[in-house]
Amino acid sequence: MTLNVPGGALVELLRLGPARRPVFGMHLQQRVPSLLNSPGIDELDGVPVGIPTWNENKPLRQSPSVVNTVAGAMPIQELIDRT
Repeated sequence: MTLNVPGGALVELLRLGPARRPVFGMHLQQRVPSLLNSPGIDELDGVPVGIPTWNENKPLRQSPSVVNTVAGAMPIQELIDRT
C-alpha cells in the first residue's frame, strides 16, 4: 500500500501547477488594484501555462536566492505569504 498525499499549502499547488496556475492568476486579477504584472510567466519548467500570466519571482526552496528585479512581484509574494 502506498500513501499519496499532495504536500504543501494550497497556494503553492496553485502557483506551481501549470494547469492550476491560471486559477490563482484570476484571483490576482480580481484584486483591487489588480496584482497581475507584465510580462508574466508563460511556461513553468518548459510546460506552457494559461492566461492570465504573472510573475512572482519566487525561487523554489532548493534554488539559490534571487535579487528581485520584477516590478510588481513583491505584492504577489506578500499575498502568497499571507495565504
